[in-house]
Amino acid sequence: MNGPLYRFLNSLSRRLYQRGWKLVAIGLVLILAGSDLLLLMELSTMLELLGASTFVLVYYSGFKLLLSSLFLRVKQFERHGVFFLPERAVIKSMPSMLIHALPNRCCWTLLMLSLATAGADFLSRALDCGLG
Repeated sequence: MNGPLYRFLNSLSRRLYQRGWKLVAIGLVLILAGSDLLLLMELSTMLELLGASTFVLVYYSGFKLLLSSLFLRVKQFERHGVFFLPERAVIKSMPSMLIHALPNRCCWTLLMLSLATAGADFLSRALDCGLG
């Protein structure tokens, strides 16, 4: 009675017996929990969606707060210029008003910094070539 078929059937019955208890346990959980499992799946899905949307909302509000702070600083820096943002109706009726939306001091500052950078680059290249 110790043949290969006997050993195979014996190991198969042991595995089925062990897995059978797991199936019985899963069946009992399904019977006792019932509709609560569906509710659990639905709530976990809602939690995942709310978690992701809350994460994005926090970053959006942080960037909005940062940009509004920067915009207020630019307005403070440009208070002596002609910097103002016309409304949409004014822009539709008179598109040439957009030229006043350019920040005067900021544009001049960027222009001067660009010229200084280009001049320094030209000077360093000229010194490298031996022109100076």
